[in-house]
Amino acid sequence: DEDIALFENQAPYVFGTKRFSFASALNSYLKNVKSDESFRRGVEVYITLIATEGMKSYRSMFAGYLFQVATDQKDNLKSDKKEEAEIAQKRYDLMKLALQRMVDAEKDPENLKENNKKMKDIF
Repeated sequence: DEDIALFENQAPYVFGTKRFSFASALNSYLKNVKSDESFRRGVEVYITLIATEGMKSYRSMFAGYLFQVATDQKDNLKSDKKEEAEIAQKRYDLMKLALQRMVDAEKDPENLKENNKKMKDIF
């Protein structure tokens, strides 16, 4: 859970194609982290990563990765394990708010259209 600090500290210094490796590692972290607070902080790192990306194609790909995190939480809502489903519900709700902020910040019409479609499909 404490590894979130590594992502937070490293994020401002990752540029270009290295951001894909960083985003992949962050996705894996979000999928496996137990702490809700660390999950929330990881999502914020992701939102910042997307907001600071200058290339629209990269923003689109990173947004797709973050939408996958939301889809994973949506799938976990169906868990037979009560605790897992409850955690998924909290995280799903958090993802909806975070992703809506990301969508609202997107200025490119193509990315915005794609993001809005994904929001509708997932939520």
